[in-house]
Amino acid sequence: MPFDGAFLCSVINELNETILGARIEKVLQPSRDEIVLQLHAQGGSARLLLSASPSDPRLHLTEVARKNPDVPPPFCMLLRKHITGGRIVSIDQPDFDRIARITLQTKNDLQDITEKVLIIEMMGKHSNIILTDADGRIFDSIKRVDEEISSVRELLPGLKYQDPPKGQKTDPRLADRDQRLYSGQEYADRYCGISFPTGNELYFYEEHTDEKPLELLFHRITRQKPVVYTNAKGRPDMLPYRYDSIDSAFDEWESPSALLDSFYELRDAQNRMRQYTANLTKLLRNNLSRAEKKKALLEKELEAVSDNDKNRIYGDLLTANIYLLSKGMDKVTVQNYYSEDCEDIDIPLRVDLTPQENIKRYFKRFTKGKNAVNEISRQLEETAFDIDYFSNQLYNVENCTTQEETDEIISELTKLGYMKTSSKQKKRNDDGKTASRPWHYVTSAGRDVFVGRNNKQNESLTHRNAEDGDVWFHAKNIPGSHVILKCDGVMPDDCVLEAARLAAYYSSARGTTRVSVDYCFKKNVRKVNGAKPGYVIYDNYYTVVVDGTAESIANIAEKE
Repeated sequence: MPFDGAFLCSVINELNETILGARIEKVLQPSRDEIVLQLHAQGGSARLLLSASPSDPRLHLTEVARKNPDVPPPFCMLLRKHITGGRIVSIDQPDFDRIARITLQTKNDLQDITEKVLIIEMMGKHSNIILTDADGRIFDSIKRVDEEISSVRELLPGLKYQDPPKGQKTDPRLADRDQRLYSGQEYADRYCGISFPTGNELYFYEEHTDEKPLELLFHRITRQKPVVYTNAKGRPDMLPYRYDSIDSAFDEWESPSALLDSFYELRDAQNRMRQYTANLTKLLRNNLSRAEKKKALLEKELEAVSDNDKNRIYGDLLTANIYLLSKGMDKVTVQNYYSEDCEDIDIPLRVDLTPQENIKRYFKRFTKGKNAVNEISRQLEETAFDIDYFSNQLYNVENCTTQEETDEIISELTKLGYMKTSSKQKKRNDDGKTASRPWHYVTSAGRDVFVGRNNKQNESLTHRNAEDGDVWFHAKNIPGSHVILKCDGVMPDDCVLEAARLAAYYSSARGTTRVSVDYCFKKNVRKVNGAKPGYVIYDNYYTVVVDGTAESIANIAEKE
């Protein structure tokens, strides 16, 4: 369900019980569309998250510590100037819409008490955070809206704040409680903040209870706890309380903020990583595309010189039959003794060349073609390595969970000359951060298994940390992680299968049920001189077909 007026109402009820009267100690802006207010309330410190994200706009208390930029954005600096030290005097929800209005009591430069209003509009791509004075004059917004963006409503410093247009919709709290509608869609179309699922719930009350639907809605929002359930599409979803119109198992949460914090934590982390790795992913895909195009061109060139041996044969046949040649001939017919049938063939000649020069011309073309074949073959081999490398790096980037892991990939690409080091990247490299660590699992038999998360970790695992008696795993012929099973020179079947499942899961074949995984003792794995990081060759190996789904590794314990 979308973050509608009903769920926002439950959040505001919670905030009015917990942070009313709280003092704002710090203002932070961890991302371009998020603000975090660090508060000092009666119950202790708290963090209030205000998000104008187009995909996940919301307002709630949060326990998640977010990383902040080194230089605060301008809107953050404006908020720090105007509301730091201020107290929250009220939090309300205009028209029951997806808008929260936080009224703050602050002091100006003359230490006079003034009021500021922080408005959070949670409306998809139109979401915004706006600061105004008590009269509604805009100081600024986290997303400025001028006439080029919207001809309906501008949000610029100095302008008077106007409510978002709501058409014919009205506040359901002011509606005639005895009025009944005929469908969930009618409720959603008539009242602000009512989403289609909530409208269906109201219509369900009409059909199955004697209660007034809107009264029952407001009563349950204030008395019942929010829930998470699995919707019809098989995805986790949330509600302000258990909806009778939805047939599902519900998990109840203590508070709306706790639910939202958990619900969006993983999604936010994924979105932040997606934004952080966007340029890196684009660079790798461009390089991969160029390498694949180069391979296609080289294969075409190789095909063009595939009959190069014909030039050598012509040269040999002309040499053997030089007595038949004379200057001015355009061709000569000779017996082809390279063929089993020794049939006659015509060999083209240039009329302006002597017999010796025509012979030399064919041998020269043969040598040139031979060199071309060798060079094209060499380039094809290098291009195949490049395709494998960029595919592997794309897999690594897609599976990064921290900025440190991403920075290690960027550092590697920079050393290889694929990227230029930006000033920000240089600063991160100079910070002396500790290297990221591989995943650590323990098999059911108690054996340690380590899984590399990028090429740097793969290199370290395989060539520095693993011993000759350990077993090395890798998904066959596809991008994936190096996996090391610590086993002191033996291969316990159950441990081998569990480690192979990890290798299958941590590969580009994740989610498929039949993945071929190669494994051998580490002593049989070698790094090729001059090869790119992560590339190895191995022999004396075995292959096993295993399940690469999340369920297959669910019983393998992950160790912190």
